[in-house]
Amino acid sequence: MIRIQLAIFLGVISILLPSISTADTDKPLDAATRAQVVDSLSKELVAHYVYLDKAQAMAIAIQEKRQRGEYDAIVDGSQFATRLANDLFDIAHDKHMHISYSALVLPSRDEDERIIAAQEVKDAARRKIRHPIKWATCALGEIRYSVFDTECLPGNIGYLAVSGFNRKDEVADFMAAAMNRLKNTRALIIDLRNNTGGDGTTAALLASYLFDRPTHLSDIYERQYDHTEQRWTSNKIAGRKYGEKRAVYVLTSVATFSAAEDFSYAMKTFKRATLIGDTTAGGANGTVSGPYRVQDHFTAYIPDALPISTITKTNWEGIGVIPDISVPAYDALGVAQVLELNKIMRSEKDSKRLAQLHSRVNKLKQAMIGHDSIEASR
Repeated sequence: MIRIQLAIFLGVISILLPSISTADTDKPLDAATRAQVVDSLSKELVAHYVYLDKAQAMAIAIQEKRQRGEYDAIVDGSQFATRLANDLFDIAHDKHMHISYSALVLPSRDEDERIIAAQEVKDAARRKIRHPIKWATCALGEIRYSVFDTECLPGNIGYLAVSGFNRKDEVADFMAAAMNRLKNTRALIIDLRNNTGGDGTTAALLASYLFDRPTHLSDIYERQYDHTEQRWTSNKIAGRKYGEKRAVYVLTSVATFSAAEDFSYAMKTFKRATLIGDTTAGGANGTVSGPYRVQDHFTAYIPDALPISTITKTNWEGIGVIPDISVPAYDALGVAQVLELNKIMRSEKDSKRLAQLHSRVNKLKQAMIGHDSIEASR
């Protein structure tokens, strides 16, 4: 089961990464190439992986496997990358660890940095071309901004689905537009059930809308340089703050991963939101300085940093973020709505309005699949 879960996460990563493999340039691996990859990967692990003891254990393990001839029959590059990734996972159980193979020769680090710099210039020029963004007040309906889907649900409950935390400079305007549309709602549901992560600074930007003042969320520790960087919310945001007075619900699933877990963990530990759904995937470690080129055709994505909560002094690595209300992920949205609608009904005086709210709650409960979900929403 764990190998299947790992394959799912690596599949997500492979979608995000450009694939440059082509069958006609693929060549069978020889013993010298396999040895070179194992030796280089071992050195990079010890130099960069965030836990030195596990890095040493992984390096010893793959060296011993090579010496015993366990890799001798593998002549396909992609299969070798997968086998190495699985062998590393068996020791570190780190879902951010990934080894990729390219049939074409990879650029050197200097060449790669020049390519990245050129692309950043293009991106900056593209961002100067401002597209009109509709700044709407909240009413029933749905509008999509980049990776942000917004909707105003019955009872004036705001709904924000975030499918990924793209780079902050790419999505800040869209995030502001989405949050501005939801600014007049009485409560907010943030749906991260299909969010597999991205940029942690973008997660902190979203958190900035939910706190009244700058808040020190976590510290990011990088072992290679023995350096710690503080991560705070900010008052310098493009849109209007949602603030701390209104209720926030965060929906999670087993697919909620990495930066999406970072956001969820902060919201839970600071008691700023109620988490509803399944326990998340459990990937806290991240890559700050990598990826690392270990051979002409192989790249290693080695987690070289970890977040440390200012509240718990730890993180969710290997454990996941445990929701406040554990229900199947497919019922989480309904449960969040029922909880908020129940609050409205307790203070509602208008009989007609109260009947409408009761009808809405009953429909939401009827749509729930799990019995525990119905109990949790009482």
